[in-house]
Amino acid sequence: MGNSIFKTILLVDDDQVSNFINKHLLEKMEIAEEVKVVSNGQAGLSYLEEYYNRHNLYPDLILLDINMSVMDGKEFLKEFNAFEHKEVSAVRIGILTVSSRLDDKIEAACHGAEWFLNKPLTKEKMLQIIKSL
Repeated sequence: MGNSIFKTILLVDDDQVSNFINKHLLEKMEIAEEVKVVSNGQAGLSYLEEYYNRHNLYPDLILLDINMSVMDGKEFLKEFNAFEHKEVSAVRIGILTVSSRLDDKIEAACHGAEWFLNKPLTKEKMLQIIKSL
């Protein structure tokens, strides 16, 4: 897939059905070389550290749920933004959630989220993200 827009997209969500559907959609769209799925914020941070150690950079795009067990999306964003590597600033982050709470949107935006999308993820929503890059 030499013409993929993203090298790696990371999905961070504790809803296994959403993860299955979203991963399938992204793979079908052929916009990423790799789509990785983790089930909570803590697993996402661990994956990012391993990924950085292997590639010296982070995934291009993270799609993150706000409300998760173990570590929620807001805590994930705070922890990720505290990473020491300059490459953190190159990562594009979108929130993918069922939450419509304004304070969730504001807090996520304050911690670097560029998009706030309501589930389910659709081809149209992904095309909006791609268009805004």
